[in-house]
Amino acid sequence: AAAAAEVRQRQAEVVKQQRVENRGRLYDYYLDGDNASVEFAKRCGTSQNFASVKHVAFFGGGDGFFVSRDNGNSFWTGLPSQLSNRLVDADRNTIGEMSYVAGGPDGEYYAEVKGQTWWGGVTADSDRFASLVRDKSRTVSRVAFGDGSWIILFTDGHYDWSGIPARMANEINNHPFYPTEVSLGAGTSYFVMFANDFYDYSLPTACADNYRDIMEQGYTVTNVILSPGESYSRGESSWLIRYS
Repeated sequence: AAAAAEVRQRQAEVVKQQRVENRGRLYDYYLDGDNASVEFAKRCGTSQNFASVKHVAFFGGGDGFFVSRDNGNSFWTGLPSQLSNRLVDADRNTIGEMSYVAGGPDGEYYAEVKGQTWWGGVTADSDRFASLVRDKSRTVSRVAFGDGSWIILFTDGHYDWSGIPARMANEINNHPFYPTEVSLGAGTSYFVMFANDFYDYSLPTACADNYRDIMEQGYTVTNVILSPGESYSRGESSWLIRYS
């Protein structure tokens, strides 16, 4: 029995390490906001601290962020005001209450809150967005908001969008595989990864430079998270590149 338990433990550890490798055990990032930068470094400042991070989102120009972990814990700062107020009103403004969040440049939000789905502030094609996220026959995998735009990915490979950059829309329409990771940044910047690990992007200058450096060193980029709003202070909105 002890030997079998040890085997199961080793197998679980292999699965865990593969999961970390697949989503990106390393990262490079830039946060446009001193407070957000300090808070992010405090919680994800080493590869070891970052290994258990399941999801990262940036808000506004990047002065706020959300992080969730494999153990169910989550942390956030600088949430869209409507979402922040709603959490306080519902007495849910505590660690672990939210497992997934996406925010937009003008206060849009989508959040998964202990078995509930919340959204608000969506002005672009809002009825269709609401219909899609209410659809009980599908499970949302990713949501991203841009400047007057949004895109939703589902776990079954289905997707829908409104107002995303034309180049991004063309790439998704013409690609033989469905998208699995997606991010919308300021202006027409974006990142999309497909089920066959093919990717396409239009990234802010410093982010694109770091992306190329990472690839040239032989690493595999697994995701890019962009802040959806314009920078408030330093000229470039926040971004994070995950890689292994």
